Amino acid sequence: MERVRQFCGRVIALVGTRTARSSMVIFAASLFSAAMAFVVAYFATRVLGPEDYGRFATSNAIVVIMVGLTDFGVSTALVRFTSWQLSNKPRVAPYFQGAFRLELAVGLLILVTTLFTPQIADFLGGPDMRLPTYIGLISSFFLSIGAYANAILQTYQRFKLMASLNAVFSALRTVLFISLVMTSALALATALFANLVVAVLTLMVGLIVIPRTGVRASWADQKHALGEMYGFGKWLIVSYSLNAVLSRLDLVLLSHFRPALEVGQYAAALQLASFMPLLMSSLTTVLIPKISVLSDREVRSYLRKTLFGATVVGVLLVPIVLLAGPLIDIVFGGHYANAVLPFQLIMASFILTLFINPPSLLFYKWNKPSILTYMNVTTGSTMVLLMWVLTQGFGAVGAASALLINTAFAGCVFTILLRYHLRRIEVAH
Repeated sequence: MERVRQFCGRVIALVGTRTARSSMVIFAASLFSAAMAFVVAYFATRVLGPEDYGRFATSNAIVVIMVGLTDFGVSTALVRFTSWQLSNKPRVAPYFQGAFRLELAVGLLILVTTLFTPQIADFLGGPDMRLPTYIGLISSFFLSIGAYANAILQTYQRFKLMASLNAVFSALRTVLFISLVMTSALALATALFANLVVAVLTLMVGLIVIPRTGVRASWADQKHALGEMYGFGKWLIVSYSLNAVLSRLDLVLLSHFRPALEVGQYAAALQLASFMPLLMSSLTTVLIPKISVLSDREVRSYLRKTLFGATVVGVLLVPIVLLAGPLIDIVFGGHYANAVLPFQLIMASFILTLFINPPSLLFYKWNKPSILTYMNVTTGSTMVLLMWVLTQGFGAVGAASALLINTAFAGCVFTILLRYHLRRIEVAH
């Protein structure tokens, strides 16, 4: 009983920390967004069917990849250079305005990419993918620039506002889809245009609500600020680009190698597990500003708390994995029975990731983002190889198996790197 009381006391203490409260605010909104996405997926999978839902999911994958490719680590760099001096507006203005210019430039590059829509669509399954590809790229343009607003809000630690906006736009998307269902107008094209409407509004509202410095920085100062952020973030560019591609490599390769029907079944499994990336994203959003001011003496305590928290969350998720069959049948129907095993494998990989992501943020504190880049290049290479081989041979199950195998491998590599750097820091002190 004493051990049980101690365990409960640690859980209560963990929940009571400011970081945990902020994480819960972000996660609550993200969970609401996941619930809204669940509603959208419920109607989309049943009304569109596995084939068109597969095309719809591939279009969304294009958005995720393009927005990730054009992030360039801006949010992390802004936190690194401005979060500790926000009261000095003339000092931080060049960073904010330079970052916005950068996002505009990469947004224009996305528009140029639309010229190659036919070629991209042919790779992703043929002529039926042209409209999904085109709408996905246009949506990426708006969301890529809109990511700047999130970066500013994160820097100012306006987590409640971020959470509110996330919830509002998720609800709006759901309302649009339900309206299409009620008017019998839900089809692949209308579903894609609903996503585009939300992307446009996300950019417009985000630019309205972000804090402003009231100071106009010179172009010379902006270039200097961009140079500093590039010096810190050049490794992040590679890392973020790899993560962006790898995050949806499964859907891209499935679209290339397998019929749309199988893509739709896998996409349904991925959608059902989508609350896990939201959880990890919420934790990262809150932890990055905390990590930047963490002292070396507090590192061990940080590791113990994050690993303990990961264990608690992992145990709570086990029943969902075990009840995957009935859960998928209730949500998506009998047409998606082949999504059960992929879902279980995907969830297992996400649970493992809970033990990797929060500790990996320590490398940003140590100003060693290059370490994470080397790690991502290594594990990314194995991911591409595993995906290429297993997706061709085993389809959706192969793609999910590749995720799990590669996550386990990444965990082993990361553990070695973390232990090495912890020893170096302890010896130095």
